[in-house]
This record gives sequence, C-alpha cells and structure tokens, in this order.
Amino acid sequence: MLDKIRLIRKYPHVIPRHINRLYHSRLGTQPYNANGINIIKQDWDRLIILDACRYDVFVDQNDLPGTTRKVQSRAGTTTEFLESNFSDKNHHDTIYVSSNSWFFQLKDELGTEFFQSQFTESDREAVDTAIELSKEHPNKRLITHLVNPHHPYRGETAERVFTDQGHHLFDKMTAGDHNATTAELRVAYEETLEYGLDLVIELFKSFSGRMVVTADHGELLGDKVGPIPMVDYGHYSKYWVDPLVIVPWHVYETGERPNNF
Repeated sequence: MLDKIRLIRKYPHVIPRHINRLYHSRLGTQPYNANGINIIKQDWDRLIILDACRYDVFVDQNDLPGTTRKVQSRAGTTTEFLESNFSDKNHHDTIYVSSNSWFFQLKDELGTEFFQSQFTESDREAVDTAIELSKEHPNKRLITHLVNPHHPYRGETAERVFTDQGHHLFDKMTAGDHNATTAELRVAYEETLEYGLDLVIELFKSFSGRMVVTADHGELLGDKVGPIPMVDYGHYSKYWVDPLVIVPWHVYETGERPNNF
C-alpha cells in the first residue's frame, strides 16, 4: 500500500487517466472500441498502416492522390489494435509486413496466421520488402505497417528538442527541467509524418489496385480529455477519446485490381 501511495504522489495523473479509461471501456467490460471498424473486412488490396497517426494532422499534411474520410479505430494502442482485428483468425490471402514488432511478439497469443508475415528493422526496409512481395505475390492482399509517425521523432525539431527519446512521451512533456512545449511536440510529430507520407508515395507508385492508408490508433499531443479533465500525451489502451480513435481512411485506386485468393 505504501508503494502505491508513493507511486500516486510521483505520478498524480495516473488516477484521472485510470478513471477516464474505466469510463470509456464501460468499467473495463469492453475489450475494444465497439464503434471502430474491422479493417480486415474492409474493401482494399493494399493496406498501409501509419502508427499513431492522427486524422487531423494527416488531413492537414496529406497531398496524396485519392480521397480521405474519418473512421474510428477499435484501439488506443497497437496491441489493442492487433487483438481486436487479427486475433484467432486465418488470413491466408494476406501478407503482413511491419517494422512494428508487436505482432511478432504476440503472434502465438493472437493465434493469427497470414500467408506470410515479415518483420523489418525500419520503415525503409518495410517499404522495400512490401514492394518486393507485391511483385512476387500480386494476387495476395498486402498490409504494410509502418512505425511512422510514432516517436522517436525525426527531423529538425526532433534533433533540436527531442534529443533523448527514450522516455515515455508523457514524462518527456511534463517532467524535468528541459521538457518540450506542446507546440514543439506537434511540429516534431508533423515533421515525422512528412517522412512517412513520402514513403506512402513510393508505395502508391509501386502498387496497383485499391490502396488504403489508415492508422492503428492516434496520438495525444497535449489534448484536453475527459470525463475527468486532464491534458494528456501518448496513447493508452481502453482510452477511446477522439484523438486516439479517430483515424484517416484514405483511398486511392489505380490500374487493375488483383484477383485476391
């Protein structure tokens, strides 16, 4: 009990966040955001997932060909996203390429089987691998899951302000003598997404068919959330506030669609 009291004194934000999560998950009884879409059941040939990509920032920066609408994700974190979309299912018509390691850490627990799954060490490698596999297996559905724009951030602002990105985002923004401002955080996030959108363009140029760009979840960038009012950063499971679950669904179709099987 004494340890818990010390923890609460050190991290007072834990209590309102915990209450908010209980509220959004109906006291923890809902395993995922029931208003979110099942991505596997949607109409696409090539699905590109940007990790922690907010709808509002995507729309502001997006100049990709195609059209964008907002949808709700089932999740506030990648693990929650994987569990609510892929758990206990066979997807033998689909290839999954990811520079996010969570699927591969949880693969046995999820009980999910793809036609092929490939972990890569970077987004750059993920894009190259996805392009290669799309040529080898043109009639398979293909998911490319990129870490971008999830921190660690990249770009001029990140190099100047986020020199130590090993800390949790909330701690970086609220603790210590050298924490960043919310404005600097947003700029670093935007600059990181800019790099990710350049990679999406590469995929668009290499793929044909119906392509969709979306996100596993969003990101809190100093947003005011509730019902217990607080300013929060990062992303958390069972915390289905708009900045975390409202994500882009950008559709671009070119060339002939593959005969998926």
